[in-house]
Amino acid sequence: PLGGIIIKRDISLHLQKEFDKLMKLSIDYAQKNFKEVLPFIKKYAKELDNEIIKSHIDLYVNEYTYSLGANGRKALEFFYKSGFNREFSIVGQNDQGKLI
Repeated sequence: PLGGIIIKRDISLHLQKEFDKLMKLSIDYAQKNFKEVLPFIKKYAKELDNEIIKSHIDLYVNEYTYSLGANGRKALEFFYKSGFNREFSIVGQNDQGKLI
């Protein structure tokens, strides 16, 4: 994964799932209303050409955006476990990652 969205563990599972659902709806809306959201995208984009912006979104917003699936989960588990083997790890030994 190139990035991810995280949420604090002390937030109820119900709210975590509601947040997840709303994020997916937001992505769906943006995909279906590209021209409407383009000014917002351009506000934060390094590249301002509409076609290049669209090609970047088409490349990076894919099935893994909505669900990691088995391969995505394996990749995250690998990176998570690898964090324990580094001298300056940001992952604590007692930290337990959780995917919803």
